[in-house]
Amino acid sequence: MTKKNKGYIIDEKLTINDTVELQTGMGAAVSGFKETHNRKKNFFTIWTGQAISQFSSSVLQFAVVWYLTDHTGSAMVLTAAMMMGFLPQGVLGPFIGVFIDRYNRKRIMILSDLFISAASLVMVIAGWTGTLSTELILVVLFFRSIGSAFHTPCLQAVTPQIVPEDQLTRCAGYSQALESVSQILSPVLAAVFYSSWSLSGIIFLDVLGALAAVFTLAITEIPKLPEEENRGKVHVLREAMEGFLILKTNKGMLGLVLISTLYTLALMPTSALFPLMS
Repeated sequence: MTKKNKGYIIDEKLTINDTVELQTGMGAAVSGFKETHNRKKNFFTIWTGQAISQFSSSVLQFAVVWYLTDHTGSAMVLTAAMMMGFLPQGVLGPFIGVFIDRYNRKRIMILSDLFISAASLVMVIAGWTGTLSTELILVVLFFRSIGSAFHTPCLQAVTPQIVPEDQLTRCAGYSQALESVSQILSPVLAAVFYSSWSLSGIIFLDVLGALAAVFTLAITEIPKLPEEENRGKVHVLREAMEGFLILKTNKGMLGLVLISTLYTLALMPTSALFPLMS
């Protein structure tokens, strides 16, 4: 009888332990599910705002090209506009990562979007007051490119922070699909809007798109980097060189970067003249 009682007690203890372990496992599973769900929600929240902003920016870029072609018909002006739009990103690109890896990425993206929208707003005001000139457009394109030089790589660096590792490939596919759709539809919409709207109206649409991106970033939680607590002194050239040396150790990645660079340099001068050929 005693053994049975003891056996019963032992079984009861085992049952209680098993129940505790089961509850703990279920709690961990539920917590993991919630964390995964929240990370996916954060990604799609940011992705929605960035989709609106990227699409409106692409429409604006093509509309500006049509505007310059229509008002100047100059190959030199179109080439200068192309240079103003991409040169700052090419020059600053190798050094931007030093700051992105040290400072709050969410703040960098918000400030970049606000900077880009402020630059665009200058063109809106100039258009409304009748003072919009080719020189002003080139200057604004230059400053917008500086903002994009910080924003684009920062967005790419944030994605692995907020996306579950097993969903990273799928989410990267969403971003690539968005870029492809934007490149296909933007010229069409730019032509439609330019024929029916003023350039100031299209620019104002881009300002609203940038503000939408800022709003989605503001309501999204992005994990902070551990390095932010102990940043130390920034050595831009040294750290940029260290990044290049790391890239150099990966022959395949280095070759891909060089090919992409040469392709861009070869295509840019020709693509600037496409509007004059149409």
